[in-house]
Amino acid sequence: MTVFKFYNSTGEQLKNIDWIEIQWNRKYLETGDFSLYTNVENWNTEIKYIKNVGRPETGIVQKLNYDKKENGTFVEVKGLFLESVLTWGAYYLASSLTGTTTEAQTKELVELYLKNTMATVANSAPGFQQIYKVQLSDDSEMPSSINMNVPLGQNDNEFLYDFLEPEGYSYYCTPLFNPKIDGTEPLIGVEVHSYKLADKTDTVYFGDHFQNVKDIPYTLDDSDQFPRYLAVQEIPIEVVGDFSGTKTVNTPEGVKAYIFEDIIVDSNKRDGFGNSVPIKVYETSVSDIEMIGANETLIHSQMAQLAKLDMLNHYKIETISADIIQNKSIYLTDYNLGDKCNIQISKLDKQFTVRIAEVNEVHSKNKVDIQVVLGTPKKTKFIKQI
Repeated sequence: MTVFKFYNSTGEQLKNIDWIEIQWNRKYLETGDFSLYTNVENWNTEIKYIKNVGRPETGIVQKLNYDKKENGTFVEVKGLFLESVLTWGAYYLASSLTGTTTEAQTKELVELYLKNTMATVANSAPGFQQIYKVQLSDDSEMPSSINMNVPLGQNDNEFLYDFLEPEGYSYYCTPLFNPKIDGTEPLIGVEVHSYKLADKTDTVYFGDHFQNVKDIPYTLDDSDQFPRYLAVQEIPIEVVGDFSGTKTVNTPEGVKAYIFEDIIVDSNKRDGFGNSVPIKVYETSVSDIEMIGANETLIHSQMAQLAKLDMLNHYKIETISADIIQNKSIYLTDYNLGDKCNIQISKLDKQFTVRIAEVNEVHSKNKVDIQVVLGTPKKTKFIKQI
């Protein structure tokens, strides 16, 4: 049975309250969120944190809606999980984090970076800081090396996701409450717990054949999909001889000169057309680089970057989710947020490897409904189950 506990701003546990419904939404590469709905008589205005016992998430009460209806007066509170506190910290300069060769060195460098971003900001009054403290847990797992260029102003939440996700890791936060309650220091701090994500593609299957799903909503749209871009950039006519692969053309405005960059993304080819590669011609506007031959490589790189950015609007749209039957596949026992698993739609002869991107729970009295939202599906060979 799910148990929620409630705490005030200094971490003191409060008496439990009666509630009508709690929605508890975990997300893989974002800070999760929650909402609680109850009669106004049951709400305690001292509640600042809500903890789902036995789970890593701590919710922060950040919004309150007071609503009077015919059948009573109700309160709905909403908020984000504790990971959102890391958005309060950001370094005021671009940074480069490199040079580690062991996990211990990486953890030390990352922890130092987080502490620096939560300390006194440049040119601010001394002594001000965003949170009480930040630290890595002793059992945190991380890659043995880091090679990160952190852009100016990127917050710590985004930094950790950008560093950990490509290496197959994620993180959550637990609270560190300041014992000083005289108002002279921040009350809340965080301990960051990073961990290795699980690959359960050999053991966890969801699908109608396995009788562990109520429904598998699935959408495929490749009507506006382009796997090939031909980026075209106009250059001054007087520097044509300094560039390779130029073309000139007569236009009503006079002779113009162009250079080209060809980009193909095989994974964005349309299904059922073999090696057919639709092409989109895209005129780029590289404006922050001087159009001279000495900058040709840099200009082409910028053209490719702009084309790939536009290509994001012309990818195959493929989304999938699953309403899991809990007595068949048990959340936190058989699978967890961020795990890789398989999903099969036997009636469409489709099978995918996916990562669990969201877990959305609705808690009411004596009942929990769970929907699993899956990440970008990667098609694998369909193996018909007998």
